[in-house]
Amino acid sequence: MRPRRTRRNVANAQARDLLAEPRSVVAIGTALEASILTASLLVELDIQHIWAKAITRHHGQILQRIGVHHVVFPEHEIGERLARLVSGRMLDFMQVDENFALVKTRPPKECVGMPLGRSNVRRTHGVTIVAVKSPGEEFTNATAETELTYDDINGAFFWPPPLPANGA
Repeated sequence: MRPRRTRRNVANAQARDLLAEPRSVVAIGTALEASILTASLLVELDIQHIWAKAITRHHGQILQRIGVHHVVFPEHEIGERLARLVSGRMLDFMQVDENFALVKTRPPKECVGMPLGRSNVRRTHGVTIVAVKSPGEEFTNATAETELTYDDINGAFFWPPPLPANGA
C-alpha cells in the first residue's frame, strides 16, 4: 500500500532530497558580522556546498578561511562585466576561465566580405570565430569558408595574450 500523498509527505520528501547533499547560500552582504557568523555555523554543520556573497576582498578571504566553498563578489563581477560591454563592440560575454571567454560581438571591419580562413582574425585579434548569426537566422558553425557581413553577430572564443613577465 502506497502512502497517501499529502503536503506533509511531499514536504518531507523534498527535505530529504535537500539533506541528501546539503547546500546553502549566504546572501548577507552589508552586515559583515552576520555574514561571517552565519557562514561559520554552516561550516560547523558540515554543509557540503556553501556559497557566500562577499562585498570586499578581505570579507571574501575571511569566508574562505573559515571554510566557505564558493565565494562570489556580485558587485565586483557585474562592474567588470559592464566595463567590458561598454568599452567596445562586445554585445555579451561569458568568462569561462581566467584567460578565456566566449564573446558575442560584431565582426571586425577588415574581416567582412572575405572567408574566415583568409582573414587572419585569429592572428590579428586573438580570437577564433566559432559561430555566426546573420539577421533573421539562427547561429551556425563557422568554417574557413564562412564570409562575414557587417550585420552578422559572431560567437568567438577569446584568449588574451599573457602579460610579459615584467608586467609591462
